[in-house]
Amino acid sequence: MIPLCANSTLEQEAALLATLRHPAIPQVYDFLAEQSGCCLELEFAPGEDLERYLARTGQPVIESLLIHWAVQLLHVLSSLQTQQSQPIMFRDLRLSHNNL
Repeated sequence: MIPLCANSTLEQEAALLATLRHPAIPQVYDFLAEQSGCCLELEFAPGEDLERYLARTGQPVIESLLIHWAVQLLHVLSSLQTQQSQPIMFRDLRLSHNNL
């Protein structure tokens, strides 16, 4: 589970995330809110994230591989724009949030 900060819109956001369907987006199973905080229960996403990959290899990514990953990421972002009646903007894009 991923701990989250308490927020008045967090439960609505969790409900929206639970409706997303894409092979590259982990499924949201549950949202838990208690006095100590809130968390989302997510599907396990196997693999290494991009941040760890770069730290482990210590080398730049070859261009063809980088383009392949970028195209996959763009497919996911495009899906977020078309799955709902109102497009979803992903605002937390980090190396550690992208499994390879």
